[in-house]
Amino acid sequence: MDARFRAHGLKSYFSCLCDAKREKIDAKTKVIEVSLNRKKLKELFELNFVRLNELTERLGMSIEQSKTITFAVFDVMKIPHGD
Repeated sequence: MDARFRAHGLKSYFSCLCDAKREKIDAKTKVIEVSLNRKKLKELFELNFVRLNELTERLGMSIEQSKTITFAVFDVMKIPHGD
């Protein structure tokens, strides 16, 4: 699969709920760069990580497995994190 389309649904979810605004379109690659409302993004992350923790606990998953999921989301959204 083309790397540009990985996690497209997750990116769309965040875009819809965090007031995405188109910043520019790369003329060559046709990639659209967007900005998100950082306050809404922070609130959405906080809410969903509570839910993720509840789910992983209910499923008996380890903290390391939960961290793997968390860091994968950060990577998709291009948010730096400390491993």
